[in-house]
Amino acid sequence: MSRSIPDNWPTALILAGGLGTRLRSVTGQTPKVLVEVQGRPFITYLLGQLAQAGFTSACISIGYGADMVIDVLGSECEGLAIEYCREEEPLGTGGAVRYALEQIPAGPVLVMNGDSIVNTSLRPFVDRAMESPDEPTLLAVKVPDISRYGSLQIENGLVRRFCEKGQSGPGWINAGVYYFPRKALSALSPGQQASLETDVLEKESGSLNAFQCDCEFIDIGTPESYSLGQLLEWMK
Repeated sequence: MSRSIPDNWPTALILAGGLGTRLRSVTGQTPKVLVEVQGRPFITYLLGQLAQAGFTSACISIGYGADMVIDVLGSECEGLAIEYCREEEPLGTGGAVRYALEQIPAGPVLVMNGDSIVNTSLRPFVDRAMESPDEPTLLAVKVPDISRYGSLQIENGLVRRFCEKGQSGPGWINAGVYYFPRKALSALSPGQQASLETDVLEKESGSLNAFQCDCEFIDIGTPESYSLGQLLEWMK
């Protein structure tokens, strides 16, 4: 990355502590973020994206299979220095972020779900988020069928509403990539289970910035979506 990193650059945090129960028929006891997609542990694709965007380090929030994740990735991977935040018990996505805040540097945070990826550079997203550094920003992608995900109602660049699953057809969804100033996470209580989506993002509806990206997206949360990842040309 030739461009310099601006001041107050966010710390990258990947949420990788989930149990991955829906994928057990494929992965067995392997942590979901370590399942191989086209011959590589899935999480290495995310780390590579961060490196290409200009990040030099990342923190990985781990829980289930923590020792396996550390053994595979070590202290450096894809050109990034790797640190770990180990949950002793499941805290949910919001609880995991709040717990990690005690270990990562002060300042904003770029949070990524460890089981999904977008086929785009993350740098434009971070650059756009840092134009409004005191406001949270969500990366939204357009998919041909929202029925599995739920959808976002976006108006004038803001997420106005999170819509429940049940509808179908094309639309915008939450891609699991977020920029948070520290104050946006202040409602999360240390050591408590919480959902990042319900306890933070939905409460920010109406003031949550949306970075809309019409690009390919995949998550590996089910055997069907995991199998699709093995076929995608852009992941080779």
